[in-house]
This record gives sequence, structure tokens and C-alpha cells, in this order.
Amino acid sequence: MSDLWNTERSRYLQYSMNRVSVDSFKGVVVDTSRKAWIRRVFQLGVLLCIAGCTSPTPDLKPQLSVNDQAEALAHFSFALLSETSGTLDAALDHFLKAIQIDPGEEELYPPAIASALRLKRSEQALDLCRELQKKKPNTLYPILLHAQVCVLTDHPKEADILFRKAAQDFPQTPESQLALARFLAAQNKSEEAITVLERMAAQDNGNSEILNLLGTLYIERARDLKDDAKIRTAVLKGITLLEQALDLAPDNPRQWQQLGYAYLAIQDFEKVKKAFEKAYALDPGDVLIARQLLDIYIQEGKIEAALAMCDELIRQTRTDPELWTQYLSEKLPKDKRSELASYLQNYITDHSDAPVLYHIQLGSIYLDLNRIEEAENVLSAAAAAYPEDKRLQTITGYLRVRQERYEEAYTVFSDVLQNTPDVDWTHAPFFTLSLITAAQKTGRTEEAANVLDLASKNDLAVLAGYMQMLFSDRPPVSTQEAIALLKQLQQLQPDTAEPFYYLTILQADQKNYDDALLNARQFETLASNGGPTNLLNGFFYYQYAIILERTGQLEEAETQFRKAIDQGTPTTVASAQNYIAYMWAERGEKLDMGLELVQQALNIDPDNAAFIDTLGWIYYMKGDYAKALAQLKKASEQIHDDPVIWEHIGDTYLKLGDPCAAIKHWKKAVDLSPEDTQLIERIEQKSVKPDDCPEPADTPADTPNHP
Repeated sequence: MSDLWNTERSRYLQYSMNRVSVDSFKGVVVDTSRKAWIRRVFQLGVLLCIAGCTSPTPDLKPQLSVNDQAEALAHFSFALLSETSGTLDAALDHFLKAIQIDPGEEELYPPAIASALRLKRSEQALDLCRELQKKKPNTLYPILLHAQVCVLTDHPKEADILFRKAAQDFPQTPESQLALARFLAAQNKSEEAITVLERMAAQDNGNSEILNLLGTLYIERARDLKDDAKIRTAVLKGITLLEQALDLAPDNPRQWQQLGYAYLAIQDFEKVKKAFEKAYALDPGDVLIARQLLDIYIQEGKIEAALAMCDELIRQTRTDPELWTQYLSEKLPKDKRSELASYLQNYITDHSDAPVLYHIQLGSIYLDLNRIEEAENVLSAAAAAYPEDKRLQTITGYLRVRQERYEEAYTVFSDVLQNTPDVDWTHAPFFTLSLITAAQKTGRTEEAANVLDLASKNDLAVLAGYMQMLFSDRPPVSTQEAIALLKQLQQLQPDTAEPFYYLTILQADQKNYDDALLNARQFETLASNGGPTNLLNGFFYYQYAIILERTGQLEEAETQFRKAIDQGTPTTVASAQNYIAYMWAERGEKLDMGLELVQQALNIDPDNAAFIDTLGWIYYMKGDYAKALAQLKKASEQIHDDPVIWEHIGDTYLKLGDPCAAIKHWKKAVDLSPEDTQLIERIEQKSVKPDDCPEPADTPADTPNHP
């Protein structure tokens, strides 16, 4: 009877395999964690077991009549067909009827259990496991199946009992020990798993799975060690076992992949590459392995190898060629993109039917490299071949923005919108931001605000993208233009916190502190009342406090600095500690508290010249001028062009009784910032003047003779 089940099941599995297609590799995250890998291996074993891939134990059972055999087989076949069509209830019903007719047929239970699990009928799946275990009381397979279903149904204690029973009842069977070890490892009981595997390895060192898992756990153990030498020793011990496992089973691509990760832990990059190359050679259709190897080539700067691999991947994985070129373009460091540009240019030259994305990628690379004329040539030629492609038109519009041909850019983007009424372009950030730029630069600020309004309502990241664009190396619009846009967006979104936040930042940057303060208060109110924003954080309170300090509201500024210290990242915390300490020092108050705060800031960033200057200035205000001078000179060595530091040094020299040195350093401060009227006024009000310490005259008597 089992032969009949196997024949029918083989037909079904072949049918299922034919339906499998290669998924897009975009967005796959590579988890190099050994713990994650162990869990995946364990879960894979569970699924394989439930699918019936382990061999059932042959035994003697009552023979069915021909009619009963035919009826049971019919239900089994109907169950498989029902699974294929997605009617899981019907599938489970047919599996159960087949079991009722032939309860001793072990092959019927795993697919029935799998169907019950898919339907989230955990208790029914467990009941089937218990029933099978009663039917086969002295065999390994039912115990392991029951244990694995307990894992999947979140019954770890029961699973633990069953795995241990399997290992105890079948001590010489590698499968029972491996199953227990995998379970223990997945439960973060690695040391106990190692003990089980070491005992098995001593009895049977020819089992590649035992050696592989044991090696993996040795490497995982190294993560908890502190001493570098011990870490390396543990990893090398694990690598030795992984290599031995591959000597026994060299055709396992997953184990080569795991060995590559292990080599990575000891930074043996040549072996890392060879291991992934072996894994890729064994399974060239595995997109994940392919990506890992491609990343290695990119990191090594082997662009030709990466490009050649892209060509092969297109054939092997049957994925869209555009995906690989786009992935490569995104991953390549900027200084290597010229090589990709050459590859794409040659491909386009040799292939008249090159995909449109090749043209787009090439044009984008030229734009990134600021090779505007070459971008123009590529995109113009592509437009002749693909006149209706909207992606191509979008990048062409961006080219016009870069060329400052804003009216043409706006026309391009408007045409795209009009000719694609069914496409919601507000979900395309690049298009949206380019359109907003073109609209702003052609005086259509209201339209730009409307576009930003719609796009940011779909995704607030679009507004963040606009701000990132503004602070890039090549901001497409001025700060004043951005402020005008955000003011209109405020009117469209009066209850949204983000426009108020970004206006606060921009207006503070323009030293328009009164307006910045109004927007900061409104932002805090909206965000505190539950607005969907993550911007109410330590950095905001730091900026808010600075604005309050600049508008003379020192007590409230101190309160906001305290919030920044409580909620900020280490960098923000240190900056806030320094600022409040300097603010106190300038007022000559709370000097001991300020000294403590700036020392805490220096613990975070010990080489920060601004922090060192604050420390020196606190010493100055405390009257410890020698310490002050030492710290201020140290600050000037870190930053040579900060006029405030040079002014402080001059003030300190004056206190130390050296007015000539004081005047020298004040002059340096003025030379660095000749348009800073406040600085000049402060220096003019000093108690000594440049005339009090004239520079020595250049006379023949003190001029050295020149050869």
C-alpha cells in the first residue's frame, strides 16, 4: 500500500515543483547570524518531516481489501487535488477519511497534519501525532514528528520531553541525536546541544550533518568570549569541523555558504570568496548566494568579475536583467561607477535592443558623476528608441533640472502626469521631488505645495526626502524658496507636525529666531497631542533650547536642554551638555555644575574643540587662568579658524599679565571673522588697545643679513 501512496505523492510533488517560480531578489535581507541559521535549519527539518520526506518505518499491518485500498487511495488523491486548488478544508477532510479507512498507513499522517497546521487547527494536528505514536509505539519517526509539531504549535516543554525521549530510546541513531541538538540550539541551550553532538561525533565522525552543526555551535560560542585569542581559537575549531563536514558531503551549497560566513568571522576574505564561489557553482540559481558573491566582488573592487557575473545571473536565475544592473549600480562605490558606465555604454552600443533601464541607469550614473553632456547624449538617443517610456521621461526631466532648464523640466513632468492618468505618481518619490523642484523654480510655488501635500499624506518620508535634498551638496532650491513652500504646506496641513518642525530648522538656520520659536512651540503642541511623528526627540529639544537661548529666554532654554540630555542620542546629549555649560559660563553662574557637564560631554567626544573651549572658558571664569590657557590652546590646535577660541586665548593672556600676547590673539580672531561686528565691538571694549603694544620696528640693526 505504501508504494501506492508514494507514487501518487510523487506525482503531486512534481506538479508542485513545476509551479515554483524564481522570486525577485529585491529586498531580501541576508541574516548572517549563526543563531538565525540554526533556527532556519531546525525549521527546515520540521517542514521536511511533516511533508513526509523522512522514511517511515516498515512494519507488518493488516492488509486491506482491494475495495478499501481503492477507496483510501481515492480520498488521498482527492486530498492532494484539493490542496492544489487551495481548498484546505476539503483536503483535510479527505486525508482524515483515508486515515479512517487505513489507520495503520504511516504515510497518510504527515500531509494530514500539515493541512491541519495550515488551517491553524493545532490541537487536531497534535491529536493526529498522538494517534500515529500509538499506532507505532516503538519507532522513531512518530516521536520526532510529534516533537516537531509541538515546536510549530508553541508547546516547547512537550517538544523537549519528546526530543529527549527519542534520543534516549534510540541512542545509536544519528537522526534522534541531531533532532535533539537542533532543538536545544534553537532554544538557546547551545552548550547542551554541543554535549549531545560531541558524544555522537566520538561515536560516528563520518556524519557530515553532525560535524556541520557542531562546528556552527563552536563558532556561535565564540560570540560570548572576550579574549581575542580565545575567540579566534574557537572559530578555527568550528571551521575545522565545517571543512570536515564538506569533505564528507562536498555538494551541499548551504554548507559552503555557512563556511563562507565562518571565514568572514576571521577575516580570511580570500577563503570567504572561494567558499561562496563554490556554493554558487553548486547552485547558480540561488539568488541569495548570488547576491552574496556579487557583494564580495564589489567590495574587492573586482568590477569586471561583478559585471560578468550579472550576465550569468540573468541566464541562471531567469530574473529580470534590469534588476541586476540596478542592484549593481546601487551597490557600487561612487569611484567605481565609471566602470559600470563603460560596461553599459558598450552593451548599448553592441545591442540595439538593450533594455530601456540600461539607458536610464547609464544616464543616472552620468548625472551622479556630473557628466551632464554624456547624460544628455545617452538620454536623447534613448528617447528616440523609447519615446513613450515614462521612466525615461522622468530621468530626462531631472536632467533638465540639473541643467537649470526648469521650464522644460516642468513641461516634461506635466506631460508624464497627463499621459498616465491611471498612475498615482505621488507614490513615486523621485518623480514627485523632481516635479516639486521644477514647479518651484518656475514660480509655481502653490502647485509645488499641492503636490507635496498629496505626496506627504501618502508617505511622510517624501517630506523628509525634500529636506534631505535641500541639505545635499547640490540643493536644487534656496532655503528661502523652501521656507515659502513649507509655509504654504502649513496652510494645507495645519494639524500635521512635520511642516512646523522643518520650518523651525530652516528659520533658525536663517537666524530668524522669532518665527522659528513660534513654529517650534506649535510643533511641540501637535506632536505632544499624539501626532504621528518621531521627530519629538532629543535633537528637537536641543534645537528648541538654542532658539530660546538666542531669544533671551534662558530659564526655559535650560529646561529644554535638560530634555535633550534626557532623551537624546549620545551625540545630542554631549552637545546639549556643552551648550548649557557654556551658557552658564558666559553668565558666570553654576560653574561647578557646568564643569561637571562639559566633562561628561568630553567623555563622549574627547577631541571636540568646542567642548575643550568650554572647559577652558569655565576655568577662566573660575579664575584658574593657567588651566584655562592650556585647554584653550588645545582647542585652537583642533580647530584653527574659530575666532571665539582665539578671543578667549587673548582674554586669558591679558589675565596672565601679557597684554601683547592678548592683542596678538585678538587680532587673529578679527582676521578670521572681519565682518563679525559683535566680535569687533567686544575687542574694541577691551582694557588694552593695539597701540598699547606696538609691533617692533623693522630696522637695519635687527634685520639679519641675507647671503
